[in-house]
Amino acid sequence: MAQVQAEPEEVYRHLLIRSGLLREPVEGRIDFVHRTFQEYLAARSAMQDFDDVEVLLKNAASWHEVFVLAVGHASSRQREALLSGSTKTQGKRNLQLLALACLETAPDLNAELRAQIQRQAADLVPPKSRTQARVSAA
Repeated sequence: MAQVQAEPEEVYRHLLIRSGLLREPVEGRIDFVHRTFQEYLAARSAMQDFDDVEVLLKNAASWHEVFVLAVGHASSRQREALLSGSTKTQGKRNLQLLALACLETAPDLNAELRAQIQRQAADLVPPKSRTQARVSAA
């Protein structure tokens, strides 16, 4: 943040006291007020700093929010790798639904891959059983 002219301690105090992003539950220990901001930073870092496509695919089932946000931060190559990886998991209904959720954050995407995700979604929505409905709702 090149435009900030304040000292680090001043910025820290501002973020802690005024921003509503951070809190200090115990003196000397800082955390985020809401997990969403942490997920946003994790997704951004995964794509921009580490190119962690494989790590995200491996953990997609439990990192839904980070995965969706990562697709939005990803380069075209990374985005296609993430989404094609999640669509190749036949029988993994939750990952196929996750790919569908990612279309909202995918600004540009190969038309063929977008169509594939939409075709898979047509097979998943509406759910055909209560079990499928529970998985979709989760």
